[in-house]
Amino acid sequence: MVGKELGDKWPADTMECEGSGGMTDCIRDNPGTIGYIDAGHGHSQNLIEIELQNKNGNYISSLQSDELGGIGYAAEASKGLPSSPMDDFSKVDLLNQEGDDTWPIVAMSYIYVKKDWTTPRKHDMMDHWQQELLFAFLQALYTPSYIDECKELF
Repeated sequence: MVGKELGDKWPADTMECEGSGGMTDCIRDNPGTIGYIDAGHGHSQNLIEIELQNKNGNYISSLQSDELGGIGYAAEASKGLPSSPMDDFSKVDLLNQEGDDTWPIVAMSYIYVKKDWTTPRKHDMMDHWQQELLFAFLQALYTPSYIDECKELF
């Protein structure tokens, strides 16, 4: 299976699938098929996930790793993980870190936000309430009670 935009670069019998939903349908509807989608989408659709060998030689799925705390272990093993969201994240390396339960492919999402809003440029203009909402959103990302509430809701 391959995403539609790359379909003409693969053998003629390769199935084209568009988007995560399309890939999910292709995987589910064709026994023995191998496809790639993000783990969260696959878990929510009850698809069977591959186990990968981590740096310590153990085979583990991302779901197993998450349940055993392996995603957090990868973050702890990374020497570049800053203690504050305001610090430099350029040295963060979460790929294939040591640990019995680590998942070898751990990625991090980044949100880039201008630090200083005292002299906004024309295209940066936000009113006071928009700035307050942005600030509340960013705080929620690092507040354990908000994170726990999201886990319960979603």
